[in-house]
Amino acid sequence: MAEKVAEGKFVEVKVSAMKGKKGKVVAIGKNPALPIAVEFEGSETQWDYLESELKVVPEDGYHQLIMDGAYDKWQKQGDGRSEAMEDWFERLTDLEKDAVAIGKFNQQVCNGGFAQWVGNGYMEVQFKRLQQALLRLPECEVVGTVKEILGKFEEIAERNEWGAGSYSETEYEDCCECGGSGYIEGDNGEEISCDNCDDGQYEYEDELCEELQSAGLDDEYYEVNEEFLKVCEAQFKSIVEDGNDLDYAPKKVAPIRIEKPKVKLSGTDGNVFAIIGTVMNALKKANWTQAERDAVMEDMKKGDYNHVLQVAMKVCEVN
Repeated sequence: MAEKVAEGKFVEVKVSAMKGKKGKVVAIGKNPALPIAVEFEGSETQWDYLESELKVVPEDGYHQLIMDGAYDKWQKQGDGRSEAMEDWFERLTDLEKDAVAIGKFNQQVCNGGFAQWVGNGYMEVQFKRLQQALLRLPECEVVGTVKEILGKFEEIAERNEWGAGSYSETEYEDCCECGGSGYIEGDNGEEISCDNCDDGQYEYEDELCEELQSAGLDDEYYEVNEEFLKVCEAQFKSIVEDGNDLDYAPKKVAPIRIEKPKVKLSGTDGNVFAIIGTVMNALKKANWTQAERDAVMEDMKKGDYNHVLQVAMKVCEVN
């Protein structure tokens, strides 16, 4: 049943040249036949509407409405701490998971870049769901652009073993949620421990985050994020308001190809066969095709030890 138009409600115009315009009801005539006053953002209040011409909608949009419902499910433990993010996220409905994965990705990247999305733990818990959520959005240019940006991120993350590999140095940084204090304000104003960090700091993998910051992905996303969110909002609105449902069965995602995988040649003791084996294993793990790997192998066979090293450094990032 549609929610009744009342003073203070956020509404959308259903008719006239203002169709689709949103604003807040600031007054209602005493006589039901008299118009309703709606205050539109950036314009004067208008007494132009009857109740039948208005529809109550969530003030912050359908996407935020779904996210708010999801965050209401984040339970508190006996010690006042919130449950682990992954446990909470797993309990959400498919719709809520899509909304949260997209929303937190946008919020974190816009607030502190991809490095913050990684450092605050959202990437680890929500990356695969974000991939699937993007595949469920309508095919259009801006969604395609965001998919491409996420693909570039995945290639960087894979090359750095998702920040957990042997090529990363752990460093520490003040947590952006608690400002480095280690505590945040609870629902009742009490001071509780921050779940996003360890004593006011969170670990991040320096090599991965440094590469993310220099890759330009943040700026690429900032250029399209507003248009992207409009597409997301339209989809969530169609689900909530119109009852349109989606197929949430997981879709196959092609493995990402790493352009120059990282390898360590220390420990090969100058053994050319050990170097070749290390490089070929890295290329296979990086999803190079068999034909590509065969071409590298043939090239390596053409020269001496120094030639093998040159080929290795051409196709891999050698440490």
